[in-house]
Amino acid sequence: MGFLVVVGLLVLCGGVFSYVSIRSDTIPTRAWFRYGGLLVWLLLLGLLAGVCGRPAFENILAALVSAAAWFIFLANFFGNTIARWARAALSLDDMTVKPGYSRIEADIRRGAFDDALHRLRELADAHPRDPEPCRRRAELLLKLDRV
Repeated sequence: MGFLVVVGLLVLCGGVFSYVSIRSDTIPTRAWFRYGGLLVWLLLLGLLAGVCGRPAFENILAALVSAAAWFIFLANFFGNTIARWARAALSLDDMTVKPGYSRIEADIRRGAFDDALHRLRELADAHPRDPEPCRRRAELLLKLDRV
């Protein structure tokens, strides 16, 4: 395989991986895309090193041009990898978010008790293990004398 063929493959593959990194929202988050692209880049760089033989100006220039084609993919790869490590270290993906009650409390202050009861019922259905929506609904029904 010739030098220009390997450089062409590097630029073409780098362009494709960088384009997909920019244009798609779901594909760059997949592990097969991230690590597959990194593996393709490393294999093509190894192939370029095998074809080049000794370092020369045109070889270094070709490696820099090919790195420019891979820049967006590599920035996306390393940026997302560091962000994933930080999220895992902080356990951000393991946190459970409690349902918000601000709209319900606003309905109660406004006097829209039927809307508040309906929203509390929806929250109780959406979060069956959380006793708080049922407790708040019961308190509101007691307040309204609708036991």
